[in-house]
Amino acid sequence: MYNCSQKDTYRAAIRIDGATGGHSRISNSVTHNGLDWGISIQKSNNVELIDNVFVGYRAVGMNIHKIRNCTITGNFIGDVVGRNLPFIDSTVDKEACVAYSSYFKGAPSYDIIFTDNIAAGCEYAGFVAPGHECGDSKQKSFRNNVAHSVGGEGYGAHIYQNPADKTSKCFEMSHFTAYKCQSVCFVAWGSPLRSEFMI
Repeated sequence: MYNCSQKDTYRAAIRIDGATGGHSRISNSVTHNGLDWGISIQKSNNVELIDNVFVGYRAVGMNIHKIRNCTITGNFIGDVVGRNLPFIDSTVDKEACVAYSSYFKGAPSYDIIFTDNIAAGCEYAGFVAPGHECGDSKQKSFRNNVAHSVGGEGYGAHIYQNPADKTSKCFEMSHFTAYKCQSVCFVAWGSPLRSEFMI
């Protein structure tokens, strides 16, 4: 697919929105050079994205929001540039190759396999994604992902405490690789009243 998505909107080149019955799968496909977002999966269940390429988008290459029982593995998301919108005060455009339940507030995702994805050539961060519960050595919710060649703010991964995990006081990030980042390879934030962070 080429030259899709609407400029300065959330309407991505590929949208899976409200798909709660059945099973959806996109694999071995290339989607490139759109006017805004690459792919957006919202409020959907049972979606697979396997071995795809999403390149040449603005602000967000891949957005996943409030999804359940989905597998996202082996994808390449790259060349995601800023929209250069004229914001006032301290408002910023959230720009990332992958916005994993992070673009919209209060949007946890459950039972996700998110593994072996590569984010490269991003404006703000390769991945803005949730961490996982401390000590969970078998988790696959964010595992074996790689970020590189990140400019702008330059984070490989911006990790936060998963809002779906309401009981744990500790979250961690593991099995992640980043290099050639303008700033740091990863940064984490969480409520100081309820969380500790481990790497």
